[in-house]
Amino acid sequence: MFSPSSSASTTLYITPHATVLAFLSHSKKKKDPNAPKKPKSAYFVFAETRRDALRAQYPEDRVSDTAKRTGEEWRGMTEEQKRPFQLKAQELKQEYDQAVAEYKASLE
Repeated sequence: MFSPSSSASTTLYITPHATVLAFLSHSKKKKDPNAPKKPKSAYFVFAETRRDALRAQYPEDRVSDTAKRTGEEWRGMTEEQKRPFQLKAQELKQEYDQAVAEYKASLE
C-alpha cells in the first residue's frame, strides 16, 4: 500500500498553501499611467446621472445602499429606457478606441 509518508516515495505533494504562494508570486503586468482610461459602461453612465438624485432623496443611505438602489433601478428599466445610456457608452467606447490608436501610434 502506498503512503505519502513512505521514504521510498518520490511524488511531490503540493499543499494548498504552496499553491497559493505560487499563484501570488506571479506579478501583475504594470499599467502604463499615460495610457487612456477604459470607457464607462452603459450602467455606469446611468449610475453617474442618478447618484446625486438618490443621495438627495435618501441622505441617510450609505454608498453601498445607493449602489443597490441604482442597480435595482437599472434592472427594472426596459431596453428602450436604457437606450440613451447605451448610446452614450458606445460614444465613449469610440472615443476610447481612437485615443488608444493615437496612444499606440505615439509609442512607435
